[in-house]
Amino acid sequence: MTLRDEADRRRSERRARGVAHGRIALAATTGLLAGAGVMLARSVRERRHRDTGGQARELANLLALAQSIVAAPDLQTAMDLLLHAVGRAARSPWSAVYLVGPTGTELILSATRGTVDAAILPKSIPLTATLHVTTDHVLPGAKGAPHSILNVPLTCQGAPVGLVVTGRRLSERFRPDESSAVSRIAIHSSDALRRVIEIEELRSMASQDSLTGLDNKRRFLDNLAEEVARAKRYNQPLTLIMLDIGQFNAHNDAGGHLAGDARLIHLAGVMRSAIRSSDHPARLGGDEFAVICPMTGRDEAVTVASRVKAMMTDMGTESKESSITVSIGTATFPDDADTGESLFSAADTALYAAKRAGGDQIGSTELEPSLKLF
Repeated sequence: MTLRDEADRRRSERRARGVAHGRIALAATTGLLAGAGVMLARSVRERRHRDTGGQARELANLLALAQSIVAAPDLQTAMDLLLHAVGRAARSPWSAVYLVGPTGTELILSATRGTVDAAILPKSIPLTATLHVTTDHVLPGAKGAPHSILNVPLTCQGAPVGLVVTGRRLSERFRPDESSAVSRIAIHSSDALRRVIEIEELRSMASQDSLTGLDNKRRFLDNLAEEVARAKRYNQPLTLIMLDIGQFNAHNDAGGHLAGDARLIHLAGVMRSAIRSSDHPARLGGDEFAVICPMTGRDEAVTVASRVKAMMTDMGTESKESSITVSIGTATFPDDADTGESLFSAADTALYAAKRAGGDQIGSTELEPSLKLF
C-alpha cells in the first residue's frame, strides 16, 4: 500500500468517526429536548392542578363563610365574621359594614373591625354613592387623614344589602387581586347576610310593640327576669316603674283612634328621652307602659318617675292638646320584692293605689305593705 492510499484510508476513518459522533450528539440533543418537553408539560399540568386546587379551596372557604354567617346567633356576629374574612383577604387593619337603613335611601354604619379614625367612616352615606366597586375612593362626608380605601357593595338578586369598606395607609394601595378577593367574599356573603337581617327583623317584630317601637310585654318579661338575675348576682338594686295614661279612652273617643295612636307614639318618644340608655322601656298594652331601671334604688326611682311624669304631662301643653295625666307605680328590688314576678306585682299594686287615690301621682309600695304617694 502506497503512502497515498494510507492517507486516504485514515481520512475515511476520521470521517466515519465524525459522523458517528454527530449522530450520538444529535441523539443526545434530541433526548434532552424530549426530556425538557416532558418536564415542561408536567410543569404545566402541575400548575393547572395547583390553580384548580387553589380555586377549589377558595370556593370551599367562601361557602364555609356563607354557612357560618347564616348560622350566626345574631346580626352582629354575622357582620363580625364577614369583616374578619375581608380583613384577611385585603390584609387591611380595619374594615366596616354599612347596611341599608329603614328609609331605603341611605346606608347606616352597622359594624367595624380594627382601629379606625371615626372621621373616615360617616355614620350614614347616600345609597346611590356606593353602587360599584371602587378603590381609593373616599366615602361621602368622610374626613380625617387620607387612607387607601376599598368599597365593595353587598347585593342580593340585584337589590342592595349594604357596603363593605376596608382600608389601610395611603402608601399601601390595594392590588387588583386583593380587590377581586374582597369582591368574591361580598358576592358569596350577601345572600347569607340578607337572610340574617330578615331573621333579625322577624325577631324584632316578635319582641317590639308594632305601634311605638318599644319592647312588647313578652320582651319586657324576659328583660325583667334577666335584670333581676343580674341584680341578685351583683347585689345591686333594680327598680320597676309602671305608668298609666289617664283618660286615654276619652281622648280616643274625642279625637279618634288615629289621633290616639299618634299620641301613644309621641308619649313613647318622650319616655325614651326621659330615661337612660341602659333602661328598658316597654308598652304592656293599651295605655300602660313600664320602664325597667337597672342599678336604681328607691330614692333615685322616684326622681326618674317624676321626670318621666313631668315630661309626659308637659307634652299636652306644648302640643296644645287636652291635658295628659300620668299615674305611676314603682317598686324596687330587693326592698319590695325578690323575684321578677313579685316585683311586677308590687309595682302594679302601687300603680293602682295611685289611681284609686285620684291619679296623676306616683305611688311606691313597701313590703309591709303601706303605700306612699308622692
